[in-house]
Amino acid sequence: MLQEEPDLVSAIYGRGIAYGKKGLHDIKNAELALFELSRVIALEPDRPEVFEQRAEILSPLGRINEALNDLTKAIQLQPSARLYRHRGTLYFISEDYATAHEDFQQSLELNRNQPTAMLYKGLTFFHRGLLKEAIEAFKEALKQKVDFIDAYKSLGQAYRELGNFEAATESFQKALLLNQNHVQTLQLRGLMLYHHGSLQEALKNFKRCLQLEPYNEVCQYMKGLSHVAMGQFYEGIKAQTKVMLNDPLPGQKASPEYLKVKYLREYSRYLHAHLDTPLTEYSVDMDLPGSFKDHWAKNLPFLIDDYEEQPGLQPHIK
Repeated sequence: MLQEEPDLVSAIYGRGIAYGKKGLHDIKNAELALFELSRVIALEPDRPEVFEQRAEILSPLGRINEALNDLTKAIQLQPSARLYRHRGTLYFISEDYATAHEDFQQSLELNRNQPTAMLYKGLTFFHRGLLKEAIEAFKEALKQKVDFIDAYKSLGQAYRELGNFEAATESFQKALLLNQNHVQTLQLRGLMLYHHGSLQEALKNFKRCLQLEPYNEVCQYMKGLSHVAMGQFYEGIKAQTKVMLNDPLPGQKASPEYLKVKYLREYSRYLHAHLDTPLTEYSVDMDLPGSFKDHWAKNLPFLIDDYEEQPGLQPHIK
């Protein structure tokens, strides 16, 4: 069909979609899909669905600005709740929370019953520190979808930031009743319990999190921190060392936990080495170099000239 009529738009469009569905993990398919969809746009520049389709291929490739431009053109041609939500999600990923909020609001004005858009509207408030507004949006999302785990999780997170421990606990509990294996909720509940001083309970959450997701760096790091806070130095340092083994891939950004963990391990070893020393007879400020604390505070890689490692621990030493 294409050989007979090379500019038959519907056939070109169909081929573009087919390349897209073949899988965007293959860059060749993505480029072919973009080529075909761009041909359709050149021939018929007034079809919003083609711009949206092209945006769906551009965004996973990291070409967010181009995807945003396509969605803006689609909205200009034919605004819809779906298009505003789609564009709002890309602004959210780009951390432009104010603009994302405007798009989610526009989407909800066109179609009020959208629990996911309502959740994201709440998250745009949350990330700007507008916690009370975020809570109202999360509650509204739960009115629209009573079994919305992510909304319960986010509600718990907002209550935690406000310091409302009981309300946060209740929200996290509701999320886990819906799915006891929800890793993000276990992680957040563990963090809240740790900062509330409930170390044993926090540790249970981090251990459960790691059973489900063994390479979760936040849970692994916090497991180590919880053990050390309870004086279980060997277990704590063992957990910290596991985080150190998760080297980032070439070109991949190191996680905050990966950057912090070597400092924590050295500090844990330092504390253990001074367990029998009266507090008045040792000082972190005197014993550890200033660059150690400075680099730790700034979350810099552990590159300290002439640093001498603290003594290690053996399994029989607690």
